[in-house]
Amino acid sequence: MISNIFKKYRFDFLSGIKNPPVKLLTTGMEEIDSASYHLDNRHREECYLFQYTLSGSGTVVIKGVKHIVNEGSGFFLKIPDDDEYFFDQKENLSPWRFIYIKFCGDGCLDYYNLIKDSVGNIFRINGNAKSILALSEIYRRATL
Repeated sequence: MISNIFKKYRFDFLSGIKNPPVKLLTTGMEEIDSASYHLDNRHREECYLFQYTLSGSGTVVIKGVKHIVNEGSGFFLKIPDDDEYFFDQKENLSPWRFIYIKFCGDGCLDYYNLIKDSVGNIFRINGNAKSILALSEIYRRATL
């Protein structure tokens, strides 16, 4: 069963601006406990995904290398690409609770490359770090 006790929010503002440098697409918080949760990024809409694990764990495969992302870790991906992420009932801790943000725009690639080259696609960061607090605040404001 995929638990959706949390919500996803899609942003449709800036529709009047052609090619904004950065456009927020969605933010959300989810709690997953089912093997039916599996996202293959090869054929998804073009965007960047920053996802942080709050509790439990999930699996992300980047360029064929499998990583377990548990509490305090996450991943940053450019989509589409040859990556996937999912919940594996045998290997992951249930439920996998995470918060994420998806965005797009011509202004994102340089920042994505800077972060990827500095820390890689998989990262470990304290839940009280400014970036995670900012992500939580964006999600909180979307719920208002």
